[in-house]
Amino acid sequence: MRINPDLCIGCGSCVPYCPMRAISLKDHAVVNEDECVECGIC
Repeated sequence: MRINPDLCIGCGSCVPYCPMRAISLKDHAVVNEDECVECGIC
């Protein structure tokens, strides 16, 4: 799954929805591709 950088404001609202805990925040949301199963929930 990819985070759209044009839409991401770095609020972190997507982080708790990831069942694999593959999303982290730096300046914006970052998806760990090794952990992501592309479920589409985010």
